[in-house]
Amino acid sequence: SLQELIGDFNLVRMNLTQENAKTEKDDAKIAELNTQLQKVYTNVMGNARMMDYNIAKQDVEEIMQKINVVCVGKLKEKFFSDAVAEYLKRLSRFAAVSVRELPERRTLKEEAENILKEMRGACVVLAVEGKKLSSEAFAEKMKGFADAGREVTFVIGSSCGLDESVKKRADLLLS
Repeated sequence: SLQELIGDFNLVRMNLTQENAKTEKDDAKIAELNTQLQKVYTNVMGNARMMDYNIAKQDVEEIMQKINVVCVGKLKEKFFSDAVAEYLKRLSRFAAVSVRELPERRTLKEEAENILKEMRGACVVLAVEGKKLSSEAFAEKMKGFADAGREVTFVIGSSCGLDESVKKRADLLLS
């Protein structure tokens, strides 16, 4: 069964790790364990259930919504960084999420050049003058992007705001 094969793989891998950790390594034993590990790995990956799993995983990854967060500046407070990490962990069950922190520049126009290079798919730009949406309306917008198979990029500007060129590129200007 697949479970037994994975158990065999983990056992051989553990033995190999232990052998490599020894101060006096037995090169012949390490070579033998490497050969065993490759054989067991080939068996695991060739198992019909594992092949079905890998196909299903690839299908899910292809339909999983991609969400990009592009922000200017870095989070300085640890509690904000921790909160972001927690939410990314939670979101990762439902979407492939990436965060791109861009450096602040001297002008909004300079920042815009970097931001525009990172904007992909449907772009939700956060701006003071943006539209206010209820949670339900926001969820409906996101569902529309997902149903259309669109990647979504959220843009968060610096404390000085965003250049008009970034706002014009937005599919949704959100407050």
